[in-house]
Amino acid sequence: MQSGEAGALAVEASAVGPGAAEQRAGAGRPRDPRVDEAILRATRDLLVTLGYQRLALDAVARRAGVSRTTVRLRWKSKAELVFDAVSPDPQILQVPDTGSLEGDIRRCVDNTVRLFRSAPMRAAFQGLLDDVRNHPDVRRALAERIYRPSIEGFSRLVARAVARGEIRQPIDGDVLFDVIAGSSLYRLTVSGGDAARLADQLVAVLTAGLAAPNKEQ
Repeated sequence: MQSGEAGALAVEASAVGPGAAEQRAGAGRPRDPRVDEAILRATRDLLVTLGYQRLALDAVARRAGVSRTTVRLRWKSKAELVFDAVSPDPQILQVPDTGSLEGDIRRCVDNTVRLFRSAPMRAAFQGLLDDVRNHPDVRRALAERIYRPSIEGFSRLVARAVARGEIRQPIDGDVLFDVIAGSSLYRLTVSGGDAARLADQLVAVLTAGLAAPNKEQ
């Protein structure tokens, strides 16, 4: 897996900003949010019953009671539609600002666990990774909408913690993002260990490690 592939999908601990679907709205007649929700709900239902590979936009459109063109006007690819469908809670996609490094990291880990424990995400995850890996246009689209804003959010998180004196060991926002996302994803999708115990220890290790004096100074 290339760096950033899983991270781009781990926005449980990341930020794409609220209302990703709204950002895609073009000029002209305002979109009906009820149509958007019907499409997203149909996508979630079909993911659980069919899986990512068998999911087709035609089937989503039929279940939602809309035309395939209506779906295509809102989402450029199946991967983008699926990502929005499996992360419907805007709060889960925010890099938090709780006022402390420990609180921010805790919220990021908790959001990651919530997102990747959901049945639709479990059904979609491997197919999303395959599309990111095998289709450069999908990779670019998801990187632009998800990964880059996530890294910007984590960079701001780090800057705030540095300003408060909570971080003395230098770290880049993308590295912190990868550590949180990668550890959480491995626990949930590979090892199958206790996610709550991982969260407690990951928060403790990162908070203490980043607060340690920088030996180079």
